[in-house]
Amino acid sequence: MDRAPFQPLSVVALGFTLILSLPVCPEADAAQPWSGELPGGGEIQVDPQTRRATRVEGDRSMPMWDGTHRLEDGSVVIIRDGTAVPTEQMLNTWDRGTPEVDTLTGKPCERLVRQTCGIDNACAAATACVNARRLLNSERD
Repeated sequence: MDRAPFQPLSVVALGFTLILSLPVCPEADAAQPWSGELPGGGEIQVDPQTRRATRVEGDRSMPMWDGTHRLEDGSVVIIRDGTAVPTEQMLNTWDRGTPEVDTLTGKPCERLVRQTCGIDNACAAATACVNARRLLNSERD
């Protein structure tokens, strides 16, 4: 069986094309919103990406007003211009929500697979992941 010789330049070009065209996989790096109970009922939720604070009561949701808000546990959340000033508790919650990424040591194609498919393969069906795996197999051949 004759095969074309391995062409590293085409592999590198394919790799760069994959990286530049990658959609973000929401399951791979979506941190959970932080939430805290309000003393009068309901809860405050803070989006990890935008830091927007929302008051949630049942099925109703509305933006939190600016100011200092004391929570049921006695902690305080400060809202400025509709966004929460992150507390240590919020940051800890968001850090746990994102899987810790190893240093991605290894070959470039293996790093690409880990980045596009996610460490836990949350995006295994994504086109970018499938193409990255093809690239890795191509490199191994």
